[in-house]
Amino acid sequence: MENITYGNVCEKTKFWQNARFCTVFASFSAFFWLKFKFYIRQIIIYIPPDLTCFSSCAILYSTRYFIATKEKIMIKTLVCIGDSITRGTFTAANEEAPLSIATFNYPKLLKNLLKARDLHEYGVNGISYCSLSPVQSREALAKTCATFPAGNVTIVAAGTNDYGTSVPLGNFSDTEDISFYGAADLVFRTLKRLNEPNGNIFVLLPLPRRNEREKNGAGFVLADYRAALLKKAEKYSLFTIDGAKLAIDPYDTSETSLIFDGTHPNEQGHRLLAEFLFREIENQLNSAK
Repeated sequence: MENITYGNVCEKTKFWQNARFCTVFASFSAFFWLKFKFYIRQIIIYIPPDLTCFSSCAILYSTRYFIATKEKIMIKTLVCIGDSITRGTFTAANEEAPLSIATFNYPKLLKNLLKARDLHEYGVNGISYCSLSPVQSREALAKTCATFPAGNVTIVAAGTNDYGTSVPLGNFSDTEDISFYGAADLVFRTLKRLNEPNGNIFVLLPLPRRNEREKNGAGFVLADYRAALLKKAEKYSLFTIDGAKLAIDPYDTSETSLIFDGTHPNEQGHRLLAEFLFREIENQLNSAK
């Protein structure tokens, strides 16, 4: 007699010893690894491989199975809005400036992870929330936010250029494009209106940056801009993702660095970022239901 064990879920099973059975078993072995999923009101019941019937000649029995519950997230349209990081611009190890473009930036990778049907990317080098920035002021999110399409999931990823160009922080009470607080307020309330009632807006706070602890020309550090975004997002009940928690080292200047210039993730960095965003989005959407 032959004992066959599959992981820790199969019990010892008696099989015929003749060659005909062995041939049948080999022919149907592929079916042994199939998982049958039944979706009942967003509850997934998993029947593991050890319960699979693979022919009239033999049936494999098991005394163990489990039922896993998990929310089924359906995302048709993903919208990604942001600066050069969203576009996929980065500095390669042999470059002195961000001249390279990631073939698969985080929006494309995230679309696949979320199994979204459509993707709308709006990544523009140098843009900020506030048009007071001297770089790409006409493309500032406060100027363009009303033009973006609605999505099931919308990610807004900016702010590092507001810090880098010393945009004044302003006051929490600001609601127009006269300060960073005001521009963020304008962008968030506009996107919320455009995405009602079923859109989910995620505000990605700025990623780690090499010089982020240095005060800019307005007297602020990057953490001040993160805090402002968090407060404004909470005002409009938007989801937030703390980009500072991304496991990436902006001080790593080696050739294997994921963020060689201290600001722009490279190809590998975008994969890490996409996986990070996927986990955050999945967890927060499930928790909200």
